[in-house]
Amino acid sequence: MEAFKVAANFFLQLWQVFAKDVVATLDLTVVFAEFLHLLFSAQASELELREELNNNDASYALQQHRCALLFISVSKLYRRAYALIPTDSAARKHVHSFDRTWVTHLYQKKIFFQAEARQRQSYILPKSERLKGRILCS
Repeated sequence: MEAFKVAANFFLQLWQVFAKDVVATLDLTVVFAEFLHLLFSAQASELELREELNNNDASYALQQHRCALLFISVSKLYRRAYALIPTDSAARKHVHSFDRTWVTHLYQKKIFFQAEARQRQSYILPKSERLKGRILCS
């Protein structure tokens, strides 16, 4: 998880700070750096979600609340990453040079996390319930 977070941060810095002042090369554009940032962020968040799904320290309601928020976050990251592929020639070139099953896998993750996020939205607790859950867990 830490390696994905480091990679995501590297591409975030490249995308938001360095690449804005540099003319894009043929193999790395600002959009492709953003894509890589989103992809690595999604993978790190997915691992964080797996940890939370196995967390037995919190109350059930609070755990489900956290998982629902993580499913929504992961869903948004994969959706945004997948949406960037067709918008940038460098991204298309690189992604299409990968194993073809990789693009399908990314699409399936996008669909899976979207469906799970929608299904789990009802687990998001109002603020008063979240606070009560924290007090009970303390």
